[in-house]
Amino acid sequence: MRLVAVPLPPTECSGAGDCSCSAYATVSTIIKILEEAIEKVKTLSEERQRYAAHVLEQIAGAGDDVYRLSEEERRLVREGTADLEAGRIVSDADMDAFWRRNRP
Repeated sequence: MRLVAVPLPPTECSGAGDCSCSAYATVSTIIKILEEAIEKVKTLSEERQRYAAHVLEQIAGAGDDVYRLSEEERRLVREGTADLEAGRIVSDADMDAFWRRNRP
């Protein structure tokens, strides 16, 4: 699966270009944010570092192309949306158990 690049999350912005919001983020600001994130990742376990490296490689490998859903993916999204609208959701406890079983 290819990942889609997304803009930086919105932040409080004065409009003076002194923040990291997507409207004013410069390349150097983005690089600084990435470098800070990498420093944080270096403090994690080797397993989490491998996972972070894998995710970053997927993002880099995807380039700037926009991912197009297949018909099967579209069907699954519609199915999930219908479940949500009908109130069929998974409990937090079940999700925690899922992630404990499936975390890389």
